Amino acid sequence: MITAFGSRSRTKGQAALLMTISLTAVLGAMGLVIDFGWSYWRKEAAATAAISAASAAIAAVTAGSSCGTDTSHWNCSSSYSCAANPTTPPANNLDNGCLYAKQNGFVNTGRQTVTMLGGTGAPPTAPGLSPSYYVIAKVSENVPTLFSAVLGESWMHIASESTAAIFPSSAGACIYVVSTNADKALNMTSGAFISGCGIDVDSNKSGALNATGGSMGLSGGAGISVVGQSTNGAQYISFTGGGSLKTGQAAHGDPFALNVTAPTPAGTCTPDPNYQSGMNNITIPSGTYCSLTLSGGTGLVLSGTYIITQGSFKITAGSASTAAGGALIYIAPTSTGSFDLTGYSGTLTLNGLTSATNNGFAVWEANAVSAKITNTSVLINGVIYAPNSLLTYTAVTTTQSQTIVANTLNLTGGSLAHPAASSLYSSGYSPGGSFIVN
Repeated sequence: MITAFGSRSRTKGQAALLMTISLTAVLGAMGLVIDFGWSYWRKEAAATAAISAASAAIAAVTAGSSCGTDTSHWNCSSSYSCAANPTTPPANNLDNGCLYAKQNGFVNTGRQTVTMLGGTGAPPTAPGLSPSYYVIAKVSENVPTLFSAVLGESWMHIASESTAAIFPSSAGACIYVVSTNADKALNMTSGAFISGCGIDVDSNKSGALNATGGSMGLSGGAGISVVGQSTNGAQYISFTGGGSLKTGQAAHGDPFALNVTAPTPAGTCTPDPNYQSGMNNITIPSGTYCSLTLSGGTGLVLSGTYIITQGSFKITAGSASTAAGGALIYIAPTSTGSFDLTGYSGTLTLNGLTSATNNGFAVWEANAVSAKITNTSVLINGVIYAPNSLLTYTAVTTTQSQTIVANTLNLTGGSLAHPAASSLYSSGYSPGGSFIVN
């Protein structure tokens, strides 16, 4: 009995010893879990502060700015330490980021650091991107440990960084030159053309884009895409907002080719009524005409679709406008004429159709006869569609909303704001602005 009792006592003592040893390990493991959990939570908080700081620094300036130091410019410092206690108003956009880091619990003092940097070109954290401007916010903190200190780890260092960038918007194309093999497919010889949307030239020739005079200014990130190459030209073309001239590009094609249905002419055409001086305040009936001439009259109104099957739609004088539902001038493939404004001395406002069929279309020349829109008193808001024609274009300096599709284009002036609204195609627009990129 004594021997047995002694054996049980030794067993209990060993169990107590093993429990004590294992309890130390268990408590140590629990301590590590607690320390790492706390550090993970602080790292998430640092990530939130970094994202907030980068976003706020980008949002504090405009996309069309440049490097500088004041509140209206990008701060392009390669390294910028936030103040220990950021206050308002911020001195620059990076200070704005510092304020947002502070609002999320991180300041550049004590165990915490908050630094910013800004620059142009590819950010070091995302070398494959090409923004106009970027900001990198770096947030870190030394977190004291509790149980891990027993193992000699008194601190854990957590850090996070975030990159935000401004990208220029792609303003989309509003001019499509669709010939794939014409020399001087887009030809500019004189005048002043400005646009807030881009130009696509599908010709593969070495002289696909030819500019020998005048001026072309593209803004808002709009650019020129050419399948072939350009000759001359560089000194006549300028870009603002991030656009550029790019050659050797993929063809874009006719944006409407698969989405439009040509109007159907009536079996016989109405002879040209020739609206003349004294014929005033008349809504011209829509329908199929052999040709249609406006040589005078005031207060003439276009409404609906006008199909021209033999001659031209020609205006030489008078004034005309468009009814609420818009109007489309359609030159059928059978016609030997064109949409002709040569010598026009009056005023014309032509707004494209608002109907679902051929939505947004204002002028459609389906034959291969050269078309001319060369008048400073003509406002056309809508699609000008001449995929088989040489279009000579000189329009008013008043900004219009147009999409121009031509086989080849002689461009000598005009002012476009953006592509015409139409449900039948995508203008290729991609949004610009500020984005978190890393």
